[in-house]
Amino acid sequence: GHDPLQRDIFTPLFFGARLYIPTDEDIRTPGKLAHWMQENEVSIFCMTPALGQLLTTGVDAQFQLPSLRLAFFVGDYLIKRDVNILKHLAPNVTVVNMYGSTETQRSVGYIEIPPAEKLANAKEIIPAGKGMKDVDLLLLNASGKQAGISELAEIYVRSHCLAKGYLGLADKTSEKFLVNPFTNDPSDRLYRTGDLGRYTPDGLVQCYGRIEDQVRVEGYRIELGEINATLSLANMIKESVTSVRTLQGKRVIVSYFIPTEAYKAAKKGQLVGLIREFLSVMLAHYMIPSAYIMLSRMPLTANGKIDHGALPSPAVSIFRKTQSVPRLLTSTEDKIFVLWAQTIGVDTLKTHDDNFFDVGGHVTLMERLAWEINTMFATSFSTDVLFRTPTICGMANVVDAKSL
Repeated sequence: GHDPLQRDIFTPLFFGARLYIPTDEDIRTPGKLAHWMQENEVSIFCMTPALGQLLTTGVDAQFQLPSLRLAFFVGDYLIKRDVNILKHLAPNVTVVNMYGSTETQRSVGYIEIPPAEKLANAKEIIPAGKGMKDVDLLLLNASGKQAGISELAEIYVRSHCLAKGYLGLADKTSEKFLVNPFTNDPSDRLYRTGDLGRYTPDGLVQCYGRIEDQVRVEGYRIELGEINATLSLANMIKESVTSVRTLQGKRVIVSYFIPTEAYKAAKKGQLVGLIREFLSVMLAHYMIPSAYIMLSRMPLTANGKIDHGALPSPAVSIFRKTQSVPRLLTSTEDKIFVLWAQTIGVDTLKTHDDNFFDVGGHVTLMERLAWEINTMFATSFSTDVLFRTPTICGMANVVDAKSL
């Protein structure tokens, strides 16, 4: 990999720095990386945001890294909350978020993150920033024109450091590496990153996820990056990633998450309920994930990025067989149980505590279920009321309370 070779080995050696290389055990064992850095008095590091979260995990509130003065992050989206956690751990640190890709041969964009008091009103995802020396980060819309402030568009990189192209892939090279349309000079080239972004009023570039992360589910256009940014605000979630998967022939939004220390002991059903309640206030109903999978840690690639391909299948995680025996249902619960089975299309519900969204339900089916319940019990509940009580028991309690 040329990134660690060029950036993390040759550059520091050229400037006379001493290199410290942690073992895999130092990285993977909670708390060990921070203590390893403290023992070696590490003053500068460059890592992915996912590794940064490992650094701040498993250390007590009093632990500090006073020697750390520069922290460079690159390779994924950096979250404001994680920056604040690191600054609490290392009070003398200056954090720099960098932006680039293999095709640009190095990090080409950056932003020095301001102090906490100035960061308070910033968006949750840290901007990519601006181009480094002799680099432009450009936002071009579908018409090939430069985007206006706040207009969502694709990020292009203009730099003399661009790769020549993809070996043996002429079509892909011509698709991704373009002659600058504003100069028409063959030596002046742009690289299409595939990232979506907006210009901020002060001229910085703010990332909003990959083009392929802008998906359609049940007819709605959804940006997965916005869901992840919102999840990062929840105090019960330490880390999360969201994707679209296919369950029972339907495309559904699935969020994978690691709970914070304070919520590790909570039951998954209760925790998911809290997350859903939080998201219902923050997002449109069609953006709320249908399934949630709790993980002890995120799978990482060799480069320290989240390995999306290694995330467990929601079909395996959600529909895993259980030996639990359901309690006897009340008359109302029994009727709602039947409606669930008819609406979702399965008759293998396990208990009255099954969550509607964890057994294949989604927003559109919830609207249908609300209509079925209102018809059967002569009520007039909105989808929102049932959304807040997505279990058979919870819905039965709402119906029974209405009939008293």
